[in-house]
Amino acid sequence: MNKINQGIILCALKSEAQALMSAFRENFIIKKGPFPTLVASTQTGNISIIQTGLGFQGLQEKKEWILNSFNPRFFINFGLAGAISSHLELGDVVMITQVYDCSSGTTTELLNSPNNPHPASFKLACLEENQRKSIRKNIKCVIGGSVRWAVESESHKVILAQKYSIDIVDLECFFIAELAQNAEIPFYSFKIISDYANENTQKDFFTNKKKILQDGSYSVAQAIRIIMQT
Repeated sequence: MNKINQGIILCALKSEAQALMSAFRENFIIKKGPFPTLVASTQTGNISIIQTGLGFQGLQEKKEWILNSFNPRFFINFGLAGAISSHLELGDVVMITQVYDCSSGTTTELLNSPNNPHPASFKLACLEENQRKSIRKNIKCVIGGSVRWAVESESHKVILAQKYSIDIVDLECFFIAELAQNAEIPFYSFKIISDYANENTQKDFFTNKKKILQDGSYSVAQAIRIIMQT
């Protein structure tokens, strides 16, 4: 099989993939295969947007297929995330500079467990400050943490903030970072804040998802074009 050298963008949800596709304003085609994939050939290279499904399990089912079917020049993770830091607001576009594995334990187990001075984490590839300034909407740099289930209580949120000093929480970034690290492929992650990771997570997520994706995806598309040019 001839594998195409290209950028791979991983989105958990169909709505995230569609928003990014619209923001790119390129002629994407649907590629036949075992998983939903949108492919476009641009002036700065080929890109594929792959819908992985939510969380760790969705990625596990697809990672071997991704590595065997493509020759990735870089990985980018795009999607929605919950705010842990009080300095973030709904609709903020953020770039994760480092991500922690926060997936172990329930709220009670985390509360009663000793702090791990060296939790598993990865540093991510990032845009330079001058590159971020060229994008129409400010992209904030954050530290992320990935969990296996949505954070839907204030107590869980507080514990994550205390134990890991993270700014946002999501379901995929750490696990994609692990895949990229093992394959020695540069990895970037851009998120849009959709909720405050508390008791209102589900309500905020579904209420805000459409508008937030429409507003923020254009800035992320600009960032991805910069990466493709480097």
